[in-house]
Amino acid sequence: MTITTTDTTGIDAGIGSDIAGEPAAGIRIAQVPAPVAVDLYRDIHKGIRAELFDLVHTAGSADPGDEDGRSALADHMADVMDLLVDHAHHEDAAIQPTIAEVLPDLAAQVAGEHEELEARIGGLREQARSLTVAGDPRRALHLAHLDLAAFTSDYLAHQD
Repeated sequence: MTITTTDTTGIDAGIGSDIAGEPAAGIRIAQVPAPVAVDLYRDIHKGIRAELFDLVHTAGSADPGDEDGRSALADHMADVMDLLVDHAHHEDAAIQPTIAEVLPDLAAQVAGEHEELEARIGGLREQARSLTVAGDPRRALHLAHLDLAAFTSDYLAHQD
């Protein structure tokens, strides 16, 4: 006979155990580990947060007179925006159908957030392009810094 449990302390004397609380002769207790929560997004979301924080830092510390630096920031912004869109499309294709089946309200919320974030990403892409041709690079960097910080805050709320 096998009793499956995740905790052997709840076995009463007289029900499959002797007076000392040990399993009675002939009874084997199989220890089953407690369920483990798996965060499918953990690693990619860590990477996305690192990239967004780096963008905010770089935009806030860039030298407006450094054309190569502004160009590198613009390229980095474009790359991260591509990553965010690709990630959202992957979630929509691979994960969203299951969420919609099990938690339809959450699925609708996520879909709406993805649409809103993608619209904002379009604006950040435009901003990235303008960094290399801005008539006032100091202002362009300042606005990019503020907009990236605000976007990052909203993106973190979305990840939560």
